[in-house]
Amino acid sequence: KEADYEPELHPGVTYKLKTPKATLKIFSTGSVTVTAANVADVQTAIEHIFPLVYEFRKERTPEEMALHASKRRRLSLTAHEAVSNSFKDAASESEEEEEEEAAANSAWN
Repeated sequence: KEADYEPELHPGVTYKLKTPKATLKIFSTGSVTVTAANVADVQTAIEHIFPLVYEFRKERTPEEMALHASKRRRLSLTAHEAVSNSFKDAASESEEEEEEEAAANSAWN
């Protein structure tokens, strides 16, 4: 028995593979969580399950596609801002350290 669904216990289908040894949790949202010993086993498990679940995918409406694209753009901008801010923070910390060092050096002179 490879697949098990107990909605009272877990909201997804538990699918167990023997080779490679992997456990997949498949949810109605389309999300799949794979647990395996290594990345190669995860990849093999995904390659095994994808053709089985692909036919059950939900086609996205144009509105859903637009919303998804909007979210992706927003996340991309947020990630860019985070990286940009971390560089700014590092630069300002470096400037503060230099000012403190200069003040300490002038106190000794």
